[in-house]
Order: sequence, then C-alpha cells, then structure tokens
Amino acid sequence: MENFRQSAIAKDNPNEKNSGVITQPIKKLKSMVRDIELLIKRGEKTLNIEGLSARFIIDTKSDVYRLNEKFEEKYAKEIINALKNSGENGFAVNVGAAQGFYTIFSALAGNHTLAIEPDPITFNALQANVELNGLTKKIDCMKCAIGNIKGEETLFFDKVRNSAPSFIKNSNNTEEIKVPVFRMDEIIKQNPDILIVDVEGYEGHVLRGMGELRPKEIFIEIHPDFLIKIGTDQSSVKKLLSDMGYKLQNQYKRKGELLCHYTKNK
Repeated sequence: MENFRQSAIAKDNPNEKNSGVITQPIKKLKSMVRDIELLIKRGEKTLNIEGLSARFIIDTKSDVYRLNEKFEEKYAKEIINALKNSGENGFAVNVGAAQGFYTIFSALAGNHTLAIEPDPITFNALQANVELNGLTKKIDCMKCAIGNIKGEETLFFDKVRNSAPSFIKNSNNTEEIKVPVFRMDEIIKQNPDILIVDVEGYEGHVLRGMGELRPKEIFIEIHPDFLIKIGTDQSSVKKLLSDMGYKLQNQYKRKGELLCHYTKNK
C-alpha cells in the first residue's frame, strides 16, 4: 500500500518523483555505511553514560544503530537519570526492550527491571546482554507483547535487522511470526517507578492494558506514521495519557518520532 501511495503522488507531482529517485541511492548509501560499521564494530562494546558502564554485544546493523552513546542522546540521559533517582529499591518496566539498552542501565542504576520483548531473535540478544553484564538477578525477561487484550498478534520483522519489528507491516518487515500478547495488569501487580515504552505504533494498546497501574514516570516513544496506519494519531495517545493522570514534562523529536517524558499528577 505504501508503494502504491508513493507512485500515485509521484504521478501528480514531478518534484516528488525526482525526490524519490534521489532518496533511494541515499538509503542504499546509508545501508552500506552500516554494513561497514558492523564489520568494524562487531564484538563487545562498552558504553559509559551518566556515570554507568554497560557492555553490549554488537552483531547486527540494529545493534550498531541502537547500542552507542549517541542513541537518543538527551532523551536517553533523561531516562537514565530518572532510573538512578528511583533508588536501590526501584522497580522499572521496559516494554519493547529490544537488545536491552535501557534495561541494562536500569538494573545498573539499582532497579529491579522487567524487560518485555516479543521478537524471538531480539529477545535472544536481550538475554545475552543481561548475562554479559551479570544482571540475571536484577532483570526478568519475558518473551511476549503487551496490549489491551490477552491473545495473539502477528509481529512483522526484518531478518537482517535493518528496521525494528512491529505489528504494523511495512516494506522492510517482510517476515512474520505469531507472538503472545498480555495485558500489563495481568503480569505485574505493583506500580512501577519507571515505565519505558517503545512499541512502534502500539502505544495506545500498551497504555490501555495497564488497567489501574500508574507508574510514577512514563517514557514513551510515539510513532505518528504508524499510528495513522491503524486509524489513530499522536493526539489520541497524548489525550489517553492525560486522561490517565499524566502531564508531559519533556519531548524530543527524532525522524518523525516523539520521545516523551510524562510524570503522574500529584
């Protein structure tokens, strides 16, 4: 459908057509750069952020992109400082944990951390990074998705890891697998201090699955392009957070995505 839309636009707008011709070589060039980076950086890597030191395994292009000090920069530092402030007895939940970037730093900051990741390949990377850092007693990993209804969903993914897995199909994610879905209030019974959410357009489903759970702080990535494809938008997600009793503290923009920090109203 996306390719059809692009073709229709190009026919009506010659400039848009030329833009597409230019964009494709740029995408290929970026992919080649990541291939080279992967060859150079494959192996173990140590990241030092806000006084915490973590080790990660670099094995895919996605690892090169996500596992570095510049990943989400100011937003990452804000999350890590919040995790440090939650104290030695803190409890954090990372939904869409991927390779464990925030999960690892959460545990290093002293929090008991629940990491939730539905994609089987990425889940294996998550577990490997937890073990690499010796944090198996601080981190529990669950291979499932979080939604508003318990059941099963089709997850689309890219075998070479050029793009993030999602429940919304796109031109990169051509593989698919069925994964279990649980409501958050089915698997945890206490309010987390920190909730971190990165679910590629599934934001509203995760929030509705919280039930009466109310973390002190929520860090959530909002993906407007994905939300539109499922018939909703960013304002709906933000209204839902407001209705749940949360106030926006900070927001960063990254390639069309919104990286948001919400705190519970007192």
